[in-house]
Amino acid sequence: DMPRFLPFESISRTDQPIALIAQGRFALYGGDTVQANEFLKQVKGLNPTMPEITLLEAEIRLKEGNRDAAQQLLTLASSNLSSPDWIRKMADALLTQIQ
Repeated sequence: DMPRFLPFESISRTDQPIALIAQGRFALYGGDTVQANEFLKQVKGLNPTMPEITLLEAEIRLKEGNRDAAQQLLTLASSNLSSPDWIRKMADALLTQIQ
């Protein structure tokens, strides 16, 4: 139901990188890591320093079973003081789950 509440096309007209992050998360939550990685690649090409990228990539790596890579990314996201608070909190919560 996510696309009904977050119209990706409308978001894309305002902020394409955020729309790609949202689409990547939607794909990931639907279990499609290939599609999630494709959206991740696209957003990295547009704005490679977005803090949301690190969190999404960590979640994808977790879903793929690459716990070590996920843990490194989550630690990075958690310790980045310039990241929004929600990203640091979510990274901390995921780190707690996998430790």
